[in-house]
Amino acid sequence: MAGETLEESGLTDRDQEELFSLLARTKSAISGDGQALAPLGVFAVFPHQLTKREREVLRLVALGKNNPEIAGELFISINTVTRHITNIFTKTSTRNRVQAAVYAARRHMV
Repeated sequence: MAGETLEESGLTDRDQEELFSLLARTKSAISGDGQALAPLGVFAVFPHQLTKREREVLRLVALGKNNPEIAGELFISINTVTRHITNIFTKTSTRNRVQAAVYAARRHMV
């Protein structure tokens, strides 16, 4: 959750390494000088049955967007974003945005 340190997040060393790799790729993609991010429609198999909209929200969460930014980008309300994130946490057995970002990275969503 907000203000939580990596140590408090419950992430394993492997999760932390993947998160740092994801952040580095995101930074490179934003600056235009590195590996490109996967196109929005390209996703691996999702055993947790995320809806298309939940996948879109999760991808944006993994890119570091906050709820108002996600709402603006997808033209939905902040409350709807919050509901999607709650559903994502439930379906993916994640507890916070960091764990959800690792989930997305492992499935090549970003």
